[in-house]
Parts: sequence; structure tokens; C-alpha cells
Amino acid sequence: MNWVIRLLVVLGLLGPHRNPSRDSEKTANKLRLSLKTNSLKSNLVSAAILLVAALIPHISGADVPARSPATSRAISDDGRIRVISTPRGNTAAYSIDGRRLWTVPGWHQTFLVSNNGTDLITVYSGQNLIPKNYSNDLILLTVWRKGKKYREFRLREIVTDPSMLAETSSHYFWGALVGLRDGKKLVINRSDGRQIFLNYENGIIEVNDTWLPSNTDGD
Repeated sequence: MNWVIRLLVVLGLLGPHRNPSRDSEKTANKLRLSLKTNSLKSNLVSAAILLVAALIPHISGADVPARSPATSRAISDDGRIRVISTPRGNTAAYSIDGRRLWTVPGWHQTFLVSNNGTDLITVYSGQNLIPKNYSNDLILLTVWRKGKKYREFRLREIVTDPSMLAETSSHYFWGALVGLRDGKKLVINRSDGRQIFLNYENGIIEVNDTWLPSNTDGD
């Protein structure tokens, strides 16, 4: 049961308003009921089923094939900036009135854009998986400012202990970039079940310890 809690935490479905130790069995029962009746009773349960299913291969030891390149899009939290990245093309940011603000070279599958429209954060091409023979200097996240490379964050800066990694059949799962906080802090749900806030200006990491499960070791 604890592995279910861990997946929900990494995906952001358990937050400060929830007590995992009290809600875990209830959540599991809802999942079972929804599957038996073929009727999803709530949006939360529906999202949990779909997202847990997407990450089960990471737990069971199977890898998910890479998605074919397709146009990727992101919108700033305030809705004023949109970014479009096209295969065999570049990544461009546009203002609300359609003006092109800047471009970043190449196609990127996953990225976030800041509200001020100057900063883009891209995830490395392997997304949430890193190879078994990984280097601690592997660049996981790149910060671009007005189309120019501004800063890079390596595996060793985000996953500070190898035991935090979740092993699959041929890779390790390191976590997921899930959002921006206070304009300059990257919200990362790490594979050890911890949520961290990485300030991309000064590199300082804060650990959100207030809503972590008391025990995330799987059964």
C-alpha cells in the first residue's frame, strides 16, 4: 500500500491538506471500487488511476517507450505567455498579443515558462528516466533567459543520494518537474517521495517536509 502513497505524492495528488497515513486505505478502496463498477466516482480518483497506471512500469521494472516527437506547448501561470516547441524546429515564446519574444534552439518535450516571459526551464531529453550508467554530472534541467542559456542543474544537485532513485528494468526514475513557486522556485517531486523547491537563481533547495508520508518504503 505504501508504494501507492509514494506514487500519489510524486504526482502531486497528496498535498498539505491531506494526511497520507489516514487517507491511503480510503484512496485504495476508491480505486478498487471504480475499477469494479467501471464508473469513476470523482475527478481525483480518475486522475489517480490514470497517473498511477502511467508510473506502474517504473515500480514493476518495465520501461515506457519514448514518445514520438510532437509539438509541445506551455502557458505561463498567469496566461500571458505561451511557448511552442516544434520537432525539427525551435522553441519560441509569444506574448498575449502574438508577438514573438525569443527563441531557444531545438525541440523540447517538457518545459515551464515564467510569468514575466523571460525564463524557460527545460527538462533533459530522457525526461524522468536516467540510464543505469548515469553520471552525477548529467544535466537534468536547463534555465534559459530570453533565449540564452542561463543556468544548468545536474543530477547530483537534485538527487543528493543514489538511494533516492527508483530502479526500473533498464533505467532509474529520478522524479518530475511539476511547477513554479514564487516566480523563481522549481517545484520538483522527487522519486524518494519528497517535494523540493529549487531556487534557480541561487541554487538553494528547500525540502517540503510538512506533508510527506511517515513511511514511503514499499511493501
